[in-house]
Amino acid sequence: MEKNNKKSGQLTEEEFLADMKKMSERAMEVTAVQTGLFDGADLGEEDLDTTFDVAILNDTADPDASHRLYYTMMAVMKKHLPSGKENEKMRRYIYDEKSLFLNRGKAKNEKGIRGSDERMAYLGNFLNVALNTVQQWVEQGAAPYDLFMAFNILNKERGYHTVENKADDLNGEGPRPE
Repeated sequence: MEKNNKKSGQLTEEEFLADMKKMSERAMEVTAVQTGLFDGADLGEEDLDTTFDVAILNDTADPDASHRLYYTMMAVMKKHLPSGKENEKMRRYIYDEKSLFLNRGKAKNEKGIRGSDERMAYLGNFLNVALNTVQQWVEQGAAPYDLFMAFNILNKERGYHTVENKADDLNGEGPRPE
């Protein structure tokens, strides 16, 4: 089976994670991230109403709140993920893990169409969890591999990494191993 994966261009999970970690470490070498920068600092979320108890919504959709939370999270990710063409593949994998989570396990079809809009995810169990995950990631030093693994773990806990929901492997030739 191992030889079969090598011939088809697919990587084992260990190889994929090792390669993802190497890409993250290379990106972190050229990207200076100072920890402690956000201790007590405003992270640019002034448009969020933190006094509102989101649990009241009980997993209902609120387009305005979803819009604010989603674009706040994306702005933080864009600001802290390494930029440049050499880091594009790594960013794509991180965004794919985040998208799989926010779309409640809805994977892309063979044409690359997901058929679901992550910007309108439910607040309580998805957008708030994703935003908190990103905020914790920034507070802990913003290593790209850590964000990938945080969303990967959330997806595995919810059973979103099924055979049908595999992301493209590092070579772009089929599913990534579980």
